[in-house]
Amino acid sequence: MERYRKGCISMLLSALLLVSCGKDEYDFKEEGEVCFALSAEYVTSAVKSYSEGDFSIDDFTLEIFNEEGVKIKRWKYGEIKNESVRLNAGYKKAVAFYGDSLAAGFDVIYFAGESEFTVAGQSTTPVSITCRQSNVEIAVEWGEYIRRDYSDFTLRMRRDGAKGELLFGKEEKRSGYIPAGELEMEITLTDNGGKSRTYSPQPLQAAPNDFIKLTIDTKEPDPEQTELSIEIDRTTVDFTEEITIPAILVAKAAPSFTFRGAAEQSSASVSAVEGTTPEESLKLEISAPGYVKSCELVSEVTMPSGVEWPASIDLLGAETEKLAVLKEQGLAWDFSDGRNAYVDFSALVKNLRIDGAGGTGKMTLKVTDGKGKEESFVLDFAIAEADVSLAEVHDYDMWAKKAYVTVSTETGDASNLSVEMSADGGLNWTTPKMNEVSSDASSKRFEITGLAPETSYNFRGAYLSTRSADAAGTTEAAAQVPNSGFEEWSEWEYRVYNAVISSNDVYQTNYGPYASSDSKWWDCNNSETTPEDRTISNYTYKSFPMVTYVPGNGSSRAAQIMTIAISNYAISSTAPFPTVCAGRLFSGDYGGQNSRPFASRPSAISFDYKYVQHESDKFKVNVTVWSSGTAIGTGTLEEAASSGWETANVEIVYSDTAKTATDISVEFSSSSAGGTPPWKYNQSITYGGDKTASVHGGSILTVDNLEMVY
Repeated sequence: MERYRKGCISMLLSALLLVSCGKDEYDFKEEGEVCFALSAEYVTSAVKSYSEGDFSIDDFTLEIFNEEGVKIKRWKYGEIKNESVRLNAGYKKAVAFYGDSLAAGFDVIYFAGESEFTVAGQSTTPVSITCRQSNVEIAVEWGEYIRRDYSDFTLRMRRDGAKGELLFGKEEKRSGYIPAGELEMEITLTDNGGKSRTYSPQPLQAAPNDFIKLTIDTKEPDPEQTELSIEIDRTTVDFTEEITIPAILVAKAAPSFTFRGAAEQSSASVSAVEGTTPEESLKLEISAPGYVKSCELVSEVTMPSGVEWPASIDLLGAETEKLAVLKEQGLAWDFSDGRNAYVDFSALVKNLRIDGAGGTGKMTLKVTDGKGKEESFVLDFAIAEADVSLAEVHDYDMWAKKAYVTVSTETGDASNLSVEMSADGGLNWTTPKMNEVSSDASSKRFEITGLAPETSYNFRGAYLSTRSADAAGTTEAAAQVPNSGFEEWSEWEYRVYNAVISSNDVYQTNYGPYASSDSKWWDCNNSETTPEDRTISNYTYKSFPMVTYVPGNGSSRAAQIMTIAISNYAISSTAPFPTVCAGRLFSGDYGGQNSRPFASRPSAISFDYKYVQHESDKFKVNVTVWSSGTAIGTGTLEEAASSGWETANVEIVYSDTAKTATDISVEFSSSSAGGTPPWKYNQSITYGGDKTASVHGGSILTVDNLEMVY
């Protein structure tokens, strides 16, 4: 059914003036004359507001372009009407228009037309251009149910890139104009109680010179649905399309927020202990019927030192590098669904710091939709200090070059606990090198490294902006053992005698790893193979010390520890019923205490060694740190042959760190064999510096440059 009278009435707003352009005596050569006739036509309807008298054809703009598309001439048509103009010969295009092609409004009709032509030299070319309406005309009619049920109703229409938009109120009778293309619509209905609903239909595709009438009404008996009856007049054919907006698209007119399950808020407060994450979710949900166009975050908060947190940033338009900073600090967001988005502050809160104003701060989220509507949400943060305490620092916590300190918090997050240290009685504090050795939900125990022996330090617990009371402690000495380079030795002779012919008695040299009995720290088991009840013949096979000295590794002397086999009847090729002993060099006294007083706790011992291995034998080192008779640290090492000097380390593992040291035991053995050490006949050796001998023996261990490592 034709609801409107429409017709294609060509309104010739200026006559098609084909001006008579006669030739004169002028020689045109490569130029010609052109005379233009410009007209405008449009379709009339009952709602169109323009008529022939509303504008003049003389006000149309006429532009000429050459073959390369370069504009070469521009006039108002009234300036050249009824005249001819000279143009270079060749292809040309004339473009005429009236109005602004990008404008939207109720009085911005736009006409445009063009014509291609060729200028012939020394002749006159008539050119006719018809301009037609080239934007879209929109009219709106509100239905009876909307007028009955709602106190106010509007239609807002816009097109991307257009200048302005169309807003049709309930009493608007005029038709409006908007550039052709994809037209976005937003319908807002306000009931008698002041509550508004906003509907966003699918965009409408409109072509130049379309006349579109929108008939808008709700459906009975369901006022939650709105029906758009759209009639499009393209001068020759009627196009009718109905769009029904489902109830799921009903939403607030402007962006709105839901926080902690409550909707229609504009602000909220969050309280948290510094460095902790609130148990409840801090996700701010955003509903934007007109789609989120920008989301500006304005921050007035204190962040951790070194974090370049922006004072203002658009979460949708900022550079990736800047947005990465926000994500690293825990802020999360998702705008993939332009109508339903969120910004989550849950993980961010733990990184907010207490400022000089007492831990307060705020963040404002400004959301702007595609229609230019803006709403803001303010989050006020109240950040409280966490408690922090330092456990008592005991003597056993203070080692030679390290200390152990325990820090706790009841209200904070233990992951934020650390330690600060002062070496000047608390005047200046620094963060020391530390390793976490244990932790639970409320505390951490740290190993503080890089300390100096026999030095007093103050420690305090640190929790972000909070500090505990301090406690003092003094590191123990980094003690070394006496005669650690094995330079000091005692020598004496013992008699190997012949019970039958006393004149054949021989005096052999014995050795002790100490300068005198008063300074003895090391001892050995030489007495096991150097008794005096041996006959004189082949005495080195019958009696020989296992521990002597030889030239050291960069030093005068080193300890040589040998496996020796002896017998009363031994000769170079036999040793019936031998006594076989592994040489042992150890702290303490042979036959007595095998430890020495030592009040430090080394982490290892280091020494240089050579080892001449017999068969598959290995040498062995044992270290024990004692606390009043209780072993609190042990270390063991077994090694095989070496071609030259090597350096070995024996790590000491402490089973009890809650005790200080009182004594230490160190023992080197030439063999680790559990039973009889392996040995061989007639072995040539050097001993006692530069002496030589032939013995029955096994592996030979040489040790030098012992050091306690801390």
